[in-house]
Amino acid sequence: MVQDRTIEGPRRQGMFLAAGIGAGVVAAVGSMGIQLATGVHIASLPEVAWSAFVAGIAGGLLYWVLAHVVRRPIPALWG
Repeated sequence: MVQDRTIEGPRRQGMFLAAGIGAGVVAAVGSMGIQLATGVHIASLPEVAWSAFVAGIAGGLLYWVLAHVVRRPIPALWG
């Protein structure tokens, strides 16, 4: 017999968006840092920062949608 070890708890919608914003900020700072450290400039720093920030927000929104559609959103997000 296989037991499912998922934890059910209240899912706060704002938490998903906040996590996406946090991930976007971390990605933006990291991307800019890598560009500055390596000296390789594929795009301007503001473009890189905004792109990473928007991607983080999009990821948070995608996770929010998956959390309402599937039972286990993390494996679905990785897939």
